[in-house]
This record gives sequence, C-alpha cells and structure tokens, in this order.
Amino acid sequence: MTIALSTKSKLYFVDGTLDKPQPNSADFKKWVKCNDMVMSWILNVLTKPIADSIIYTKTARQMWVELEERFGQINGAKLYQVKREMCNISQGANDIATYFTKIKSLWDELDDLDEIPMCTCNSAEKMLKREQNQKLLQFLMGLNDDYNSVRGNILMMSPLPTISQVYSMLIQEEKQREIRSNGHFLADSASLAVESFKPQQAY
Repeated sequence: MTIALSTKSKLYFVDGTLDKPQPNSADFKKWVKCNDMVMSWILNVLTKPIADSIIYTKTARQMWVELEERFGQINGAKLYQVKREMCNISQGANDIATYFTKIKSLWDELDDLDEIPMCTCNSAEKMLKREQNQKLLQFLMGLNDDYNSVRGNILMMSPLPTISQVYSMLIQEEKQREIRSNGHFLADSASLAVESFKPQQAY
C-alpha cells in the first residue's frame, strides 16, 4: 500500500507529513478531494469487516493510524514461525537459485517483522558486516554436502566475501557441474551409438 501511494505521490496523506488546510484556504477543496480518493483506495483493498470498522474515520491519516495500531504491531506468532523456518531451511532438492530465493525471502521478512534500529555511530559499518556474515554462514550451512569443498574454500577467505559474491561463485560451480554431467552423458551416448553400429560377426 505504501508503494502504491508513493507512486501516486499521495503517501503524505497517511504518514502525517501533510496537515489539513483551513476551510478558507484555496487548497482546502483539493485536499478534501485527494483525501477522499486515498480513503477509497485503502477501503477497496481491505476485507469488508475491516473496511466497515473504519469507514467513519474522517481522514486518510486517521484511517491509517487506526489500521496501524490494530495490525502494525509485531506478531509474535509470525516472528516465531519465520525464525523456525530459518532454523530448518536447507538446499535439499532445490538448485542454488531456488534455495537462495527462499532464504533471502525469510531474511527480508524477518527484517520487516523485527527491524533493527539504524546505527549511526562509528561501529555502524562493523555491525552491518557482522549481520551480513551471519546471513552468509547460515546460507552456507544449508548447502548440500556435495558443496563441502566449495564451502570450505569460501570459509578460508579473509575477509569473508559478500553474500552476492558467494551466490555468484555457487551459480558458476553449479553450471560447471551441469556441463561436466552433460559431457559424460554425451560421451556415454556416443559409445552406445558406436556399439550399435558395429557389424555383427557371421558364424
């Protein structure tokens, strides 16, 4: 919703940065029209019971605040579920891209549910690197055992590479394995073809 409002330059109607003009202001009628439009957008994306419970609010800001107070708090059960999924996630039968997409979506969801305040002190860069390293280690721990050699090489690097760099390494390794596998398959197929065309000995 915030993305949609931002693209239409109407986010300030709900974030509290735009005050309601006085009735005698030249902008009052324009404000009322835009406010009603934003309220209608919000109501249209809500389920009917929720929409009915806030339909009598006077401004889009009041509507937004009420929804935020009701649904914007951290959901303990949801946070627990995401943490649990993160503890159990592994590559399994997935390729590298699918596995990375799954674990990154959990990271993003966790960041949204349990946002860490932005650090502005001298340790900000170190704190960011520490968080990235923790995510990197979790990503590496979930890889299948046939990536043990690659994982060991990555862990020997100092400093540790970024998650994006490691992802690129693993994608290249995966492609190399596919090429080698296809090469063996083609070689075996060629051998079978040669065998099938050998002339049979007459007895």
